[in-house]
Amino acid sequence: MKIKVSVGGGLAIGDVVQWDSGSNAWVSLTDSTSSHWGVICSEPVADLTEGSSKLLALVAFSGNCMAKASRDIPVEGGLLAIEADGVYVDNASSHACGLVSPSNYQGVARPANTLVSVWIR
Repeated sequence: MKIKVSVGGGLAIGDVVQWDSGSNAWVSLTDSTSSHWGVICSEPVADLTEGSSKLLALVAFSGNCMAKASRDIPVEGGLLAIEADGVYVDNASSHACGLVSPSNYQGVARPANTLVSVWIR
């Protein structure tokens, strides 16, 4: 599920975001225990409504998307976990929030700060 929502500044495709009631927008994730989070799927753009200073972006809350890896991702992928800098694999987690896809047929590990395919549940 992807929805166009109001987002904070300085965000890019793949960034993990959480709801901030103070700014009434989705902002960079700071709390990995947040129950309201998503992944930016499109470059934020200015809201064209007259008088608006909002930025809008498509954000994924479930399903497939590309997310920024905060740590190196193993070839086999694994259970999805989130933290302030992005997503990572935590196969020891009992509270996984989805999956990080395995590497493609070339079998190469993905380094931190690259986009990886994830499935959010």
